[in-house]
Amino acid sequence: MFHVPLSPSKGKGKDESDWRAGWWDFQPLTEHAKRPVEWSSTSIIFTAHSAQPLVTARHFSSSKQFMLPSPAPILSSPDSYEPPSIISAGPNDLWLFAYFPGRNAEGIACIWKHGPQVDSWNVKEWWGQNPGVLAATWLGMARQWSINESGLPVRLPPHGPRTPVTNPTLLLVTKNHQAHLCYFRNYAPSFKILSCSLLQPTVVTEGHNGSDNRESITGLVYCTHAAIGIGYNEPTILIAARSCRYPSPSMHESPFNNIDLSMPMDINDPKSPIIDNAPQEWESWGEESKIDLCEVFLRFDGQVISLAANPLPPIRHTPMGMTQLSFIPILPPIIQATDLSRSPALRKSGNDKNRFYLVASYLDFGDFVAPPASQMILYSFSRPLVVPPAKVKIARQEATRSFSPGVLTYFTPPRPGSTHILANVLDVSGALPRKAQKSAVKEVHIGLIKVLQCPNLIDVDDWELSPILSSTSRVGRELPLNAAISPNGTLICTTTSAVHPFYMSVHLLPKPLEDTSRLTSPASTISGILAAAILGKRATCDIANTLSRPSMPLSEVITILDQTLILLSGQYTGKEPTLSHALIREILGLSLEIYKTRATLAEAKSDQKMLMARWQAAHDMCSLASCKSAFEACKEGSAFDLDAVWQLIGWVTWVVNFTEILMKECVFSFDVGTKTPEDKDGLPKSPPQPDNPLDSPIFLHLIHPYGLGNFTTVLKYIQHFRNHVGSFNPPGEGAHIARDILVDLVDRSGIDFSALGELLDSLPHDPPTPDEYRKCLAGCQPTPPLQPHLRKIIQTLNQSQVLHKARLFIKPSDLVDGVSRLTLNNLKCKEIDVISKGMLYTLAALSTPSSYSFVAPAVYFYPKAHPSVTDRDVCESKTL
Repeated sequence: MFHVPLSPSKGKGKDESDWRAGWWDFQPLTEHAKRPVEWSSTSIIFTAHSAQPLVTARHFSSSKQFMLPSPAPILSSPDSYEPPSIISAGPNDLWLFAYFPGRNAEGIACIWKHGPQVDSWNVKEWWGQNPGVLAATWLGMARQWSINESGLPVRLPPHGPRTPVTNPTLLLVTKNHQAHLCYFRNYAPSFKILSCSLLQPTVVTEGHNGSDNRESITGLVYCTHAAIGIGYNEPTILIAARSCRYPSPSMHESPFNNIDLSMPMDINDPKSPIIDNAPQEWESWGEESKIDLCEVFLRFDGQVISLAANPLPPIRHTPMGMTQLSFIPILPPIIQATDLSRSPALRKSGNDKNRFYLVASYLDFGDFVAPPASQMILYSFSRPLVVPPAKVKIARQEATRSFSPGVLTYFTPPRPGSTHILANVLDVSGALPRKAQKSAVKEVHIGLIKVLQCPNLIDVDDWELSPILSSTSRVGRELPLNAAISPNGTLICTTTSAVHPFYMSVHLLPKPLEDTSRLTSPASTISGILAAAILGKRATCDIANTLSRPSMPLSEVITILDQTLILLSGQYTGKEPTLSHALIREILGLSLEIYKTRATLAEAKSDQKMLMARWQAAHDMCSLASCKSAFEACKEGSAFDLDAVWQLIGWVTWVVNFTEILMKECVFSFDVGTKTPEDKDGLPKSPPQPDNPLDSPIFLHLIHPYGLGNFTTVLKYIQHFRNHVGSFNPPGEGAHIARDILVDLVDRSGIDFSALGELLDSLPHDPPTPDEYRKCLAGCQPTPPLQPHLRKIIQTLNQSQVLHKARLFIKPSDLVDGVSRLTLNNLKCKEIDVISKGMLYTLAALSTPSSYSFVAPAVYFYPKAHPSVTDRDVCESKTL
C-alpha cells in the first residue's frame, strides 16, 4: 500500500533518498485537464497558453516562441474565455483549428490559415460553439508516405472519405453528441457547417441542420470523451463517445408555485401543484459504463453535400475512469493477382475485414490512498456472418493490458499505417541521487515508453524501450501527462497538465532493433523513415536531430544518407535508378543541417574544421542551384530583365568570390600525387603523409554531376549577363554605376569565365561507378575512387589559359597600404544573407524586436548528455 509521507519534523532533516507520486498527481487525467499539444508536419509545436486564451507555437529547431492572432470576441473580452482545450493541425500545416471554452459565455471555435512565413497565421473563420468540442479531425488529406515491415518507403492508400468540392474539411464532435462538418466550398467564400445527431439515424443536407439535446427524467447526458476513426480505403467514419449523466437544471427548481396558501385548494384538481415523489436515482448520475458508437457518412451527389449518421450497438460494461479513447486504422490487405479472378462479391467479402482498432485507457483510484491502477482495452470491429451480409458493425473486445505498478498516461501509434502502440508508462516512485551527486546528475528516470503489439497488447520484442526522464528539481510532481509525437515518429514531446505550471520536454522514441541480416541492406529503419519524409514533403528536423548527436558516428550518418539516396532513386525496385534535382536539394539541405550542428558540438578543432567545410560545400551547391534559377527567371529571350540588375549583381559578386576560392584550391592542389616526397638524401619519406588536399569538400563542385552542371551553367549566365549589360550606354548615373561595377567585377577577377565554362564542358567524364557519385553527395566530400578523375580536372585547369594567377591571388587593394584595415564603424558583419548574398547589417537602430519575440517556456531535451542544437535546449526556465 502506498503511504502518504508525513510532514517533516522540525530540526535537521534527513536527505531524501527516493521520490513518490501521489494519486492526486494523476487525477487530472480523469478530470479532462490535459494541456493540448500538437506537433505538425512542418515541425511546429502548438500548445495552449498557461492562463490566457492564446495558442502559442514554436518551431522545433528554434527557441523563439510566437502567438497566433486571436479572433475578435477574444480580443474584445479575453477574461471571458479559457485557454484552448483542443488544437488540431490540418494537412500540410495549411490550416489550424482550436476551441476556446467560455467562462459563463459561449465558447469560440477558430480556424487559422498559414501564411508565407513560419510565424504568419491569419484568422480565416470563427464561430460561437456551445457545448464544447471534444474531438477534431481533418478530411481530404493527401496520401501519406510511410515504411513497410522491410523498411522500404511505401505510399499509403487514401485515408478517409473523399472531399472533391471542399477545402478545408473539418469534422468535429461536441459534448451534445453531435457531429459537425465544417468546410469551405471550392470557389465559394462562404463558410458552412452541417450538424447531425449521433444518437439516432439522421440525414442532413446543406441548408437543413438537425439538433438533439439528450435529456431524460433523470437529467442531461453529455459526452466527455470522443474519438474519430477514419480508415484507409474506407468511405465511412466511425465515432466513439463516452458519456456522463448530470442532473437537469429543472430538478433544482422548487415543486411549489408562488400561490397564496390561505386560499382553499382542491387536491383533486389536476392543475393543483403536487410534489414529485419520484426517486432521484442518484446512482445513475455520473460516468456511464458504455461506449456509444456511430457510423457517419459523407455524401455528394454532384450538387449538394449531405451528412448521415447511423448509430451502432454500444460497447457495454466497460470500466469507469476513462482517460483516453482513440482509433487506430488498419491497412487493408494487398490485392494479389490471383484475387482478380474471383467474383466482385467474393473479393468484397474477403476484404471486408476489421479496418479499425478502438483503444481505451482507464484509471481506478480505489479508496484514494494509493496511486491508481491503469489498464488498456482494445476492441475490434466486424460484421455478423449472416446471409445476406449485415451492414451493422459489432465491436468485440480483443485484449486487456494492466500496467501496475506503473500508470499509463498516453498512447498513440508510432507512425501512419502502423499497428503498434506507443505507451507512456510512468513510475510511481523511484530513487533520487545522493546529495553529493545532485550537482552531476540532472535527470531522473521516471518511466518508460513501451511498444505494444495489436491486437494482443503484448510487448514487442524487436523494439527497444526508451526512458522518460525528468529534472531532479521537479521529479514526482508536475508529471508529463500529455504528449505528441514528431512528424516522422522519432521524438515525442510531453507536457504537464493544465492545473500545473507549464513544462515541455522532448524524449527519444523507441526504434526497432536492427536485424543483423539487413545491416548491408539499404532498408535500415532510419533511412526508410527519412526517405518517406522527403517523399511526403514532411519536415525532417526530428531526424536531423537524431543524426546530429555526437554519440552517432559520422561514418554511420554518411551510410544512412547514402541508403536514403538509394531508396529515393528507386534502385531497390530493380528499375533504372533516377534521382531528381529536387530530391538532391532535399538531401543537401538535410546534410547542411546535420554537418553544421555536428560542427557546433564537436570538441576537436580538426573535426570542427572538417565538418564546417562539409556543410559549407552543401550550402554552396544549394546557392549555385538558386543562382541558376534566378538567372533563368530573369532571362527574356537573349536578354535579361534589367529591373533586377542590382539583385543579379549581388549574385554575380558571390559567384565570382566563390569561383576565385575554388580556383585557388585547384592551384594549391596542382602537384598533389604527381611527385614522390623525398628527404634530404633523395630517398622516399617513410612517415605517413598529411591529409590529402583532394579530400577538400569544395571540390565536390568539380566532381559531382549536379554541382558541376549548375556551376558550368551559372558561369555561362554570368558571361552572357556581363556582355548584355556591358553593351549598353545607359543615360542615368545609377545605371552607369551598375554597368561599371559588373564589368570590373567580371573582367578584373583573374578568371576567364567564358573559357572556364567551355573547358569544364569539354572535360571527359569517366567515373568508376555511379555509386561513387551518390556516396560523395552523402558525405559532401570527394571519395577516394573519384580522386584520380579529380586530379585530371585540376591539372587541366592549371595547364590552361583560363586563370590569370597574378590577378587571382593579388588584388589591387592589397597593394595600397591601409586599405584592408578600413572599416565602416562595424556597421556590417561578416555574415551574408542566404538569399540575396548581400551583407547583413547589425545597426542597433534597425534591430527592433518583433511582436512575437518573448521568453519561451521551458523545453527539456532528454538525454541532455548529447543535445542536437543549442537553441533547441532551453533548460531550467519557468513558464509564461
